[in-house]
Formats: sequence, C-alpha cells, structure tokens
Amino acid sequence: MTHATRPFRHDRVRDAAGGPKSGGAASGAGRLAAGAGTPRNPSAGSPPATATASATTTETGQAEWAATPVPPRTVDLPDFLSGLWHLSRMVEDHRTGQRMTFEGEVVFAPDAAGLEQRETGCWTAGPMAGLRAERRYLWRFPPGASARVLFDDGRFFHDLTLDAVGRGRAQHPCGADAYAGSYAFSAATWRAVWRVEGPRKAYTMTTDHRR
Repeated sequence: MTHATRPFRHDRVRDAAGGPKSGGAASGAGRLAAGAGTPRNPSAGSPPATATASATTTETGQAEWAATPVPPRTVDLPDFLSGLWHLSRMVEDHRTGQRMTFEGEVVFAPDAAGLEQRETGCWTAGPMAGLRAERRYLWRFPPGASARVLFDDGRFFHDLTLDAVGRGRAQHPCGADAYAGSYAFSAATWRAVWRVEGPRKAYTMTTDHRR
C-alpha cells in the first residue's frame, strides 16, 4: 500500500506509491499460512482445525464464532513472497480521469538482511505507454511487525502488520502528500492498493500479483 531497492523510474519520471515525487499520477513458490479459518456456526460442526476461535452467544441464543487474532509472524511473508511474480498495475488519476496500465514481473530474492524486491515491466496504456520502468525495494522482517519496507537507498517507506487473514494497512507521509496503502494476501495472489492525496496529486494505484 508489498524487500526492494531502486526508486521507481518511468524512464525519466519518478513517482508511484512509495516513490519520490512528481506532480500527479503520470509524473519462489511460497506459502501464506492462514492463521484462522472461516468462522462458522458450531451447529454445523467444530471449526476447522486451522482456526483458532472463540464462541459468543447472541440475544437469540445462537453461538457465533469469532476468529481470534494470531501473531503476525504466523503469516510467513519471506517464504510466501520469495520468487517470481507476474504483476498487473492500474493507476487512476482522480483529477484528470486518466488511466494508466503497467504489465511486468517482480522478483523477491534473498539479500543479507531479508528480501530484495525488483520490479521490471512496461507501461501499456496512458501517456507513458511503451516506456519501460523498474523499481526496487528492501523488505525486512523485524520483531513486532510482519514486514518493514525500505526504499532502495535504505530510507524508511512503511511498516506492515497483517491480521489473521493476511490483510494489513500502511501509511507513508511524504511532505504535503499522504500515501495510504492496503495489502491483501491469499493462497497464490496478493494485491497492494495505494491511495495518494496531495496538493497536486490524487490517484489510486492498484497492483495485482500472481504466480
């Protein structure tokens, strides 16, 4: 809102969620361990073995199962992310109504302190169509958070703590601009959405990753 390094370069343009500044939107196989299963009514049987759940009783006398949060490290992000992913990205500029799309690949590879994320690809629609771009980040996995994401030069981007179903939010203030991110991880895909607001920019960038 997901290990990576060099700032995002649209050839000469640097921006994007987590990239330094421009005016507007234009400027492996691992596993995700599900810490909790789908809540279900105990009348249909016990919760799945993978779930950690507790029962509460409603006014109607029916028991409802509420998934108990599990430690963030239950989601094994280093294992899940490692390797090659295909990515599809859409950037929607809320000021101009313009849309840009990007197709490419991202590789998460081990480095000395965690994982390095390297994206490469090409803009396929919008004012930068035909231009190739790349960016890198660094992913670290400190105690107390699922991940810490850094820019390629080591500057802090954001922390990410996932809930029991593999979702989390992130924030990155950047001068007068605010970056609000959300992440969602499933069995073999994951999505990162960044909403960017500032005096000269207002856009949403959605990136889907698949094996």
